[in-house]
Amino acid sequence: MWTIFEYCYRDAANYKSFGKLWLEGRMTPAERRVIESRLADGEYFIAEQIGIPPLYEQLYSLSDGHTSDDHCWHELFDIRHAGILPADAKPWGSVDDLVRRFGVAEEWDQRHTPHTVEIVIERVN
Repeated sequence: MWTIFEYCYRDAANYKSFGKLWLEGRMTPAERRVIESRLADGEYFIAEQIGIPPLYEQLYSLSDGHTSDDHCWHELFDIRHAGILPADAKPWGSVDDLVRRFGVAEEWDQRHTPHTVEIVIERVN
């Protein structure tokens, strides 16, 4: 049995890129709740912090690299079961591994990503 973890990256201009992880094992409802309980605002996470591939680069071909619309947050899109692993799919790891990585993410730390939002405050005289 396999579980597919689907996620996306949506920049501030609403350009989107999608990714999925093929996980060995069948995710239980309790394991799904662990992941969902760790998401910021019920849907966001920082891919680099939990060691999964970030999806920013899929948009770089449209913009020739990083833009001011980029940020660090990815979104959970779906978690679903699959019976078999297609020939063209590359297994990422196990359900247990992904749940463990989310489980230790008590806080999302933007220092784990090159797309940390820098706030510049200008003083007005």
